[in-house]
Amino acid sequence: TTTFVKPFSTFDEFYQLAYAPAHIDPLDRAAHVLLFLGALLAMLWDHTTVIPGVLSLCVGSLLTRPLLHVDEPYLEFVLVVLTGSAVARKLGVWRRFMTVFFVWTSLDYVTHLLLEENSGTAVMLGGHYISWGLLGQGKLACSILRDSFGALVQ
Repeated sequence: TTTFVKPFSTFDEFYQLAYAPAHIDPLDRAAHVLLFLGALLAMLWDHTTVIPGVLSLCVGSLLTRPLLHVDEPYLEFVLVVLTGSAVARKLGVWRRFMTVFFVWTSLDYVTHLLLEENSGTAVMLGGHYISWGLLGQGKLACSILRDSFGALVQ
């Protein structure tokens, strides 16, 4: 048997060593800003969709560290989907939440495949760090938008 070692134990380490370096291409960065803003706007369209979205990412982010030693790909993804879908079902927005979440994550994978930019890395990180990856996408988008608006103001 082989032992799989997940290399990142903190979000900051993950973002600095894996996420940011994998997204240096300007087209890739623009695509990820649009993906994040699209998912955010789709969730904000019906504000009750934000609650399961935020809860699922928070639960997934909190579970990433305890799951570092579990060699089960997509376990975190399943837990994120179960958390979000349970809350969304209770709020009556299950279909909208599931649609937004799966379109968001699917387009993220497709973007990497179409741009031929670290597609293997994206699949591995998505299988073991999906919450951190989506939070990283938000952090990247916010930093790009902040820098862009800062440059416009000056």
